[in-house]
Amino acid sequence: MIFKFTCRFHYPVRAEIYLSADDETAAREEFKKLNHQTFDWTEDQVRQEFSTLEVVDARPPDKTV
Repeated sequence: MIFKFTCRFHYPVRAEIYLSADDETAAREEFKKLNHQTFDWTEDQVRQEFSTLEVVDARPPDKTV
């Protein structure tokens, strides 16, 4: 599956991160390992800190990559 994380922090910015993982737990674990300072941040009106997660492709990941 492919998971999309939309991240918002206490600055008015956001980033969307796409991860390929077998399930939501694996996607969350991989997301936590990422360095958020390297994300491509864009301005956003929302100021409260939170993240959302949605499945954007329910097909199993290609194991050959």
